[in-house]
Amino acid sequence: MLQQILSHTPVWVWVVLATLLVFGTLASRDRVQNLRRLTLLPVLMAGLSIQGQLQQFGWNALALLSWAGAVWLGAQLAVRMADADGLRVESASHIWVRGSWLPLTLMMLIFVGKYVQGMVFAMQPALRTDTGAILVCSIAFGLVNGILLSKLLRVRQLLKNAQPAAALQTASV
Repeated sequence: MLQQILSHTPVWVWVVLATLLVFGTLASRDRVQNLRRLTLLPVLMAGLSIQGQLQQFGWNALALLSWAGAVWLGAQLAVRMADADGLRVESASHIWVRGSWLPLTLMMLIFVGKYVQGMVFAMQPALRTDTGAILVCSIAFGLVNGILLSKLLRVRQLLKNAQPAAALQTASV
């Protein structure tokens, strides 16, 4: 059965997996990133997640609202629990980011979750309208996406706090 499932998996799925593995491995290293690059991955993952929600459940209000609520909750929890030393403003457009395996872990959770979701819904299409399945999938993917997006919230907060400090340094010179 596993061989049959894997053989029916489109090639593009394996390309996505390889891409996520590369980005996740790169995220494990300390680095200085520009804001565009730092924004790209979480926004792309959130976009793919909402696209997946729409593909699986359509414009189901329960699915969309529970996903959005879980994104908000995941982001808020992650911001509060985050390592304050993991980010540092280098310039107005560059941020130093401590390497972490968390992004890879989160991306693999999303990938495996989406893979299993697709497989289960292909075998049991009626689950697409089951309230429990809708809630479990929407909340799980929303929480993980919220955690990924939390870094953007922390960067925004850092930049907001860094601007007055930079203005004070300039004024004192």
